[in-house]
Amino acid sequence: MSRVVYVGMDVDKEKIIVAKLGDGSANSAEERAIANKPAAVKKYFAALVKEGGDVMATYEAGCFGFGLYRQLTELGVACLVAAAGLIPRKPSDRVKTDRRRPRPGPGTSGRSAERDPHPDEAG
Repeated sequence: MSRVVYVGMDVDKEKIIVAKLGDGSANSAEERAIANKPAAVKKYFAALVKEGGDVMATYEAGCFGFGLYRQLTELGVACLVAAAGLIPRKPSDRVKTDRRRPRPGPGTSGRSAERDPHPDEAG
């Protein structure tokens, strides 16, 4: 069985908050911020791919489109773009902070997230 690294991302105009989950435990998520620039994204994900195993990334669909999706798939990273309305949340979980948003949890780690169809894949 190959090793899978899950990466949850909160994308905004200037930075991407990434939470890496390697061993299946949400308590061991490594969080960091990277610049929302193609070179920074390539450097971060190329290092993960080089470590071996499969890398699966997820981010919430928004105004940033599919540019990040295209870049990650070119790097060999499986990428899901989650529809915001379909991400399961507890009614009490409404706090929007950069620290909480990317943390993998039930339904947001990429393993069970619904995805919007990519324009190239749609009908």
